[in-house]
Amino acid sequence: MTCPECATVRTHGSPGRVSVTCPKCLYCAARRIQFIQRVMKVSKDTKVAKCREALQEAMDWGHAETEIRRLAKLDAWAVEPAKKKS
Repeated sequence: MTCPECATVRTHGSPGRVSVTCPKCLYCAARRIQFIQRVMKVSKDTKVAKCREALQEAMDWGHAETEIRRLAKLDAWAVEPAKKKS
């Protein structure tokens, strides 16, 4: 099943001003960190703390830290690939 939040970002090209994420989705977890890093207008210390908090919450949902970090480093927004129609 495709993540509806990822489908929205895929359609609109960016998460906009608000990060809409589903905690069960690996791509949403990474995009939440990207959003904190790229969009939020807060101090560096606050960004670091919020990114760590988001990473921990994603790992609490069972997502692998290395995969979240890999996706969060992408230049493009992390979005679940579209399912190919059969």
